[in-house]
Amino acid sequence: MTVVSNTIYAGVAVLAIALLYRLSQVGKRDKSLPPGPPTRLIVGNLFDIPPRYAHLKFTEWSKQYGPVISCKLFGSTMVVLNDADSVMELMDKRSGSSSDRPPSYINSEASLEDTMLRISSRSVLMRKIYNTSLAQRRVPDYVPLQNAEAVATMRNVLHDPDNFYEELRRLSCSLALTIAFGKRAPTFSGKDSTGFSVSHFYHVAHAFNFFLEVGAAPPLDLFPILKYVPAAFATWKREAIQLRRDMQQLYRTMLLGEVNARLDKGQSNGCWMESVIQRNEASDDLMKAWVGGGMMEAGSDTTSSVLLTFVLAAVLHPDKVAKAQAELDAAVGSDRSPKFEDLESLPYCKAFVLEVMRWRPILPAGVPHLTSKDEVYNGMLIPAGTVMVQNTWAVLHDPAKYDHPERFMPERFLEHKYGLKKGMPEDPSSFRNTFGYGAGRRICVGLYFAENTIKVMVSKMLWAYNFGHKIDAKTGKPIHVRDDDFHPGHITAPEPFQCTITPRSEAYVRIIEEEFKEATPFLAQYEKSVTACDYRRAQGCTMIGLKAIMNVIDNSGAIVAECVHVLKHKTNHGHARVGDVVVCVVQRARPIPIITGPAGPQTTALNVPKVRKGEVRRAVVVRTKKEEQRPDGSVIRFDDNAAVLIDKKGEMIGTRVGGVVSADLRRRGWGKIAALAPKVV
Repeated sequence: MTVVSNTIYAGVAVLAIALLYRLSQVGKRDKSLPPGPPTRLIVGNLFDIPPRYAHLKFTEWSKQYGPVISCKLFGSTMVVLNDADSVMELMDKRSGSSSDRPPSYINSEASLEDTMLRISSRSVLMRKIYNTSLAQRRVPDYVPLQNAEAVATMRNVLHDPDNFYEELRRLSCSLALTIAFGKRAPTFSGKDSTGFSVSHFYHVAHAFNFFLEVGAAPPLDLFPILKYVPAAFATWKREAIQLRRDMQQLYRTMLLGEVNARLDKGQSNGCWMESVIQRNEASDDLMKAWVGGGMMEAGSDTTSSVLLTFVLAAVLHPDKVAKAQAELDAAVGSDRSPKFEDLESLPYCKAFVLEVMRWRPILPAGVPHLTSKDEVYNGMLIPAGTVMVQNTWAVLHDPAKYDHPERFMPERFLEHKYGLKKGMPEDPSSFRNTFGYGAGRRICVGLYFAENTIKVMVSKMLWAYNFGHKIDAKTGKPIHVRDDDFHPGHITAPEPFQCTITPRSEAYVRIIEEEFKEATPFLAQYEKSVTACDYRRAQGCTMIGLKAIMNVIDNSGAIVAECVHVLKHKTNHGHARVGDVVVCVVQRARPIPIITGPAGPQTTALNVPKVRKGEVRRAVVVRTKKEEQRPDGSVIRFDDNAAVLIDKKGEMIGTRVGGVVSADLRRRGWGKIAALAPKVV
């Protein structure tokens, strides 16, 4: 009995020692792996990777451990590639073994995207569909749409420059929406007849992107038992379930549902999803919805993030903007905006775009890959099943490759094809300018379309606008804008910031308006689901209300004003019509004349404007773009909204009226203003 007991005890002890040994190896880095930060017992480096801005920590580690580092997450291994050589070797040249995606329970809980992102029949089908529509040979087909939307954005920024952040997001979303689902979004917040709005789309997309950032989601794939925690006790699970509902409502009910309804009525407009449905390229409506939604997500956030980063760079680097404008003036002139065919003759503008994407990459930690077999790189083992991360930030800020990588220097791309140090090879097998779009077989299929959109939009904005710091009304000093204040997430962009975007001259204003009028018929074919109110808002045809833009047509010194309040608005639901008085803020005014004399530059009392930019004034509406029916049954509508500034007593501030006014002014008690106008209609 004693012998048996001792044998049992010995066996238990051996098993316990073996178990303890196995546990001690969990989270431990094998010597054959790439180096990395010290590991902790069992958890490895789990708590060393920050949930936000992980790319910065990876970059810091690379300076200590080398360009290829490894992290242990319990029993799993993650390898981070921090230089171009390792990315091009392991992700580009060996893409056959590094093109899978890590399994993500939280993604599959929120959507079907995990099953489509991983190598499967679904992902192969989705890639095939995307390649059919977005391949380089198809890009010229989208030029008319890209140009028309760019023109619309130019006009929207002209009339509401403070809203540039939302407008650039609207632009990129509307492009993807039109190509995929055959309808555009003329405004950011307005809902169409299906309930869709750009603002709601971004709300859903950002919620999903939150879960994609390295280190952001709970380690469910490391602790599968967490999947069974009731939703009542798991915030992440409730959020994922709600996100799935939101995504299905958005992509399946609102967007795909409208395409199906159009096809049932025989009203096809040739959009991408119509082709997917008619060819039965996806197995069911849910799969079709995710295919269309995938394009929306991939094409909206990324493009708008680059454009927002461009505005940030333009505000912070006026000297670079001036160089680009000099090039545009010489190559394009001032009688039209740049077109796609001009892009090849604008090397500095092209360099400006490349530097924006290098300086602040929008996917700083890329999208994780998964190895399917063992690979050896520079004597280091990368086992099958390793999560492989491309640290795009480190690649594009590598001091071994770039001079002063922290500086914004478009000139670097004029001196070297890839912006690298002088003397470095320009062989495409050693470097490329597309790291921001991914790597290997997983590189973004829409990169050519995205590049065209970004280049033409940046060129147009540099051609037409000057960018600057806003002035703090209290201190009189420029409002500071940070170059590193980017929101966290899988896809990142500058946090909202204040700046000024002003037309370079009135000639540019005229051309922007003319080009928008020319583009309007093309855009209208994709606006059948747009509500009448939203359509009028996009066209600037609403009655004058809050934030409405008006041309000032007197000689007070004001040029453009924004309505902030309508006085005595018991009728028309707070909107103003001809003859109503509004309170407005002067958005643009004539400059104060300067003369140079013996005492140096000084203002002159002659022709000094009575009104300056930023002043709050009262104004009388003298014409509107809103159609109005007169008592005699006739209908009148003007090309713009216009006003004349008055003082609190109702007297004109200026002495002349410089444009046509509505005859309704006389009926509304403003006969003096009508008498001063050169034409009354």
